[in-house]
Amino acid sequence: MADVDDDDVSQLPTHNADQVDLSDETQDFRFLTSLSITENGASKLPKRGEKDFEPHSTSLQANALDASRQAMQQAISGTRIHNPKNHVLATYDPSSNMARVDQVKGQAFRTMGRHISGVMWLLPEEALYLLERGSLDIRWPSDETEDEGLPMSLQGAYAAFIGMEDAASGSLTLERYIVYAGLKRSGYIVTRADSWHGSKRGGFRGRGRGRGRGRGR
Repeated sequence: MADVDDDDVSQLPTHNADQVDLSDETQDFRFLTSLSITENGASKLPKRGEKDFEPHSTSLQANALDASRQAMQQAISGTRIHNPKNHVLATYDPSSNMARVDQVKGQAFRTMGRHISGVMWLLPEEALYLLERGSLDIRWPSDETEDEGLPMSLQGAYAAFIGMEDAASGSLTLERYIVYAGLKRSGYIVTRADSWHGSKRGGFRGRGRGRGRGRGR
């Protein structure tokens, strides 16, 4: 985000209440203390808190800010668990830079993944997206002494799936993944464009339900 030139504030345009971007203000995260997780792994998100318009250096605001930070730290440090009924396990394959799904569950696989010789395989962007949203449990390949590989962290997934130039499934860059994830969150069915393997600028082809067609790079 570009910084506003504050040399001459009198030249800045005035803004009314409708033009104020509330996302730039300080968020009160104390509402996260009411976040509850049930035994089956389902969670209920609480309502958002109120935002302070500007700092006024009072003890009341300082205490509220400290409580807000502690609530956010507690929320992000919590252990994320999978619902046993919807737990989908996959194994990372270094040779193809893809993920092999052991047992398909859920609606996501209707528009994601591909069957190869009777096995469901996920492209790097698909596996990373599902892992990021908590819908997939990816494991590292196991050795002879282990029945099941170690769980792949989100940091490990970014390192494994992004930037593999020589992988058989092509090069997934961070820019490409951001486009892919944005289209998926908007409700599009996203597939790789025909130009994916021919050029590093090749992007995705998006098909939305009743939203027309789009292409991202």
